[in-house]
Amino acid sequence: MIILYAPAGANCNYISAILNDPSQQIKSTIVYHLLGTHAGSIKVVGPYENINIIEKYVNDKKNVGCIFHHWNSSEYDQILKKENVIPFQIYIDDYKELVLINWFEKFLHNPSYNQDYIASQEWIQTQKIHWEKYTKFTGERAVVHWIYKIFLNLIPEFKNNSLFEKKFNFSSMYKSFELSKKEFKKFNIEYTETMYNNWKDSQKIPINSWNMIKNNIETPENLEHFYQRGVAIALNGVKHKVEEQDCWNRLSKRLK
Repeated sequence: MIILYAPAGANCNYISAILNDPSQQIKSTIVYHLLGTHAGSIKVVGPYENINIIEKYVNDKKNVGCIFHHWNSSEYDQILKKENVIPFQIYIDDYKELVLINWFEKFLHNPSYNQDYIASQEWIQTQKIHWEKYTKFTGERAVVHWIYKIFLNLIPEFKNNSLFEKKFNFSSMYKSFELSKKEFKKFNIEYTETMYNNWKDSQKIPINSWNMIKNNIETPENLEHFYQRGVAIALNGVKHKVEEQDCWNRLSKRLK
């Protein structure tokens, strides 16, 4: 039983699937939810799940893993001591903005499942209500705030959690096959170059989006999607060491 702690957008289903069964034939797709969470074999544990319910997930032999996007140490730590679990964290060691890019590209712009699209629409509506009294560019503003919180290390699931001894470094998948192979080797998995190339080819959309954002940090108004503009604005502020509100005041004037 895999116990995985990581934020949504960290390639949780793909990595879990490889760890669970590296010999399986995996069809290339932008979203790998059908390998786990949308197939019912991996449970996503909500932030307010009762510990008794979680214990049932862990003890259910039909499940191969549980994904925690939040970790409640006052209750959940005991799970890590169970004999039948393999706990690890996908640690967002670098390229932190890519987690958010993955989320938007896979849930909002290229959803494979209706529930993913619904989740993205709920997020948009919530952020609109929160930010509309400050700006008409509510999506961009919300994304700027989100990115700043990530880079200021204010979101727990992006922090290095010492409870999880095993780490899978997130950035390795985007840096090279050699580094990715090294991460899977930590779990005694022989990850092949063919497997890596198939995965990377399937991720062209978020990777291309990421590259466009990086190329327009100084010109966020040139980007197509609101979330791309928001990420670019925030990365500009982080680059120039400007506080969030000052960054927004300066660059939001370019938005149309």
